Amino acid sequence: MHDIWVIVLGAGWIGLKALGLFIKAFQSLLAGLMALIAAVIALRPVYKQLHVNQVQTAIAAREVLVGRTKMIDYRRKVAASAIRKITSDFLAVLYQGDPDAEPDIDINWAFEADQIVGQVIEEFQLQQTGMGDREAIDEKRSHLIQAATELRNCLTDIHQFHSYDFDDPDNGWSPEETKAKLAAAEAASKEAEKHLDAKISAVAQSGKDLDDAYVAELDKIRIRVRQINKLVLNEDHSA
Repeated sequence: MHDIWVIVLGAGWIGLKALGLFIKAFQSLLAGLMALIAAVIALRPVYKQLHVNQVQTAIAAREVLVGRTKMIDYRRKVAASAIRKITSDFLAVLYQGDPDAEPDIDINWAFEADQIVGQVIEEFQLQQTGMGDREAIDEKRSHLIQAATELRNCLTDIHQFHSYDFDDPDNGWSPEETKAKLAAAEAASKEAEKHLDAKISAVAQSGKDLDDAYVAELDKIRIRVRQINKLVLNEDHSA
């Protein structure tokens, strides 16, 4: 029995001695590990607060994005309404419900349509300088303004032969010059009538491109909103 205790005590002493040697050999490493564990424990409240701040920031960003979505959607509807005035509404007057018929171009209508297109151009130019939209939207709106300007020039050429006073003395033209101006205006009017359909179609296509740009921007924002919603929902479940 005495020998057994001697063996046990001897083994215990050897184990303690080995442990002491291990601690002595790796005391720097153990101290570092203990310091790291203490730091992690101490920083847990900080990490938690940072996460709370992240969620709060995301919620605030979501409110901004939702507001921007409403604003862009409103601008999209305004743009669509303005484009419709100078495309489908014009075609309805020109063809009277029969797309296979020849367009009925009334000179008085052409003069009024010229003014309507001018108003639409001014509206889009105002948007271009004051909306603060993304570059893709601004670019498509710029193309739309160019197409609408060409449509207006076409309408001007159509009605100017009839609406402009070529005999006005303030023009300062000789009879020969007046006659030449009249002939040129008449030729321009007839030529412009041939291209009116194409000019309206170009505006319609530019309008579609602008609408696509609005849709793409809305999709990007909605994806971001869904990501924020997922973050906030996960936070609610973990609370």
